[in-house]
Amino acid sequence: MKDLRRDSKSVQTLHLAAYVEAEYPTWLDEYLDGKGDSGYDSFLHLLWDFAHRHGFGRRVACPSMLKQKVLEQTQLECAADFWNEFDNYEPRTIFNVDETGIYFDMTNSRTWARKGESSKTDKSQKHSDRMTAVLTIAADGSKHPILFIVKGQQDGRIEQDELATYPPGHSYAVQKNAWMDTRVWETYQRKILQNAVQEPSVVLVDNLDSHVSDKSVKFVEEKLLSTLVPLPKNSTSVCQPLDVGVMGPFKSMLRREWVLEEIHRIRQGTNSVVLTAREKRLASIKRVIRVWEAFDAEVVMKSFRKAIPKVYKL
Repeated sequence: MKDLRRDSKSVQTLHLAAYVEAEYPTWLDEYLDGKGDSGYDSFLHLLWDFAHRHGFGRRVACPSMLKQKVLEQTQLECAADFWNEFDNYEPRTIFNVDETGIYFDMTNSRTWARKGESSKTDKSQKHSDRMTAVLTIAADGSKHPILFIVKGQQDGRIEQDELATYPPGHSYAVQKNAWMDTRVWETYQRKILQNAVQEPSVVLVDNLDSHVSDKSVKFVEEKLLSTLVPLPKNSTSVCQPLDVGVMGPFKSMLRREWVLEEIHRIRQGTNSVVLTAREKRLASIKRVIRVWEAFDAEVVMKSFRKAIPKVYKL
């Protein structure tokens, strides 16, 4: 902790947990077994006590746009409408698609710092560059290849020289801000969705303009013989499977992978070596792919059951 803070690096509880898991796996297993169901919480409190005892202290949340009761009612109405129309669809034919931002450095806004001393972190950690990953899941638990959106220009250096060097099995596109737009969405539909949808299906999306454009709807209906279903506005936190049960644990797994990579760099004495932007992009893509491949299919299925419970209109 002292070494990381001396270099103005962010120190999070997950760093401490990952370090203990890597260095003292036998002790950790015995500790968790001895604590039963409360093992994880006890372990976190133990780490917090350790940090406070050595002179460290914790030195920022997003309100919903709709009240919780309104969201719950919206979810039930959305689920009832969905099952009244699509009850005969098999789980493998019910898809959900959404984007999520991936930061090259998986820090957060807080760090352990000695009491009375500066909590500054170096600029590279506070202002990490990012890319976007477009994730596709189905209600049977299947996870489909990812479309990565990398910051770059069409016909520019990254598109011409770099995309072809990325891991196979997934798709890649460039956009000036690494965001989803109409052109990139069309790329996603051709390269990912068209391969995933093998029979008449239903595709759940949020209300992003590119997702619900006339051209997008036409592609799904005419090319895929399927139905594009926009979710109610401002309701994805309760109605979208990816938001309800996948994005949270997915991001946690990503952060843990990043922490383990950082611990490895510290052990190797290479943590002060600044990676190039190209190296960070590749490392981030490989990290996302590892986590996506390891992600539990049962968690995916549960996310659909929670977001779209089986209720019907009489």
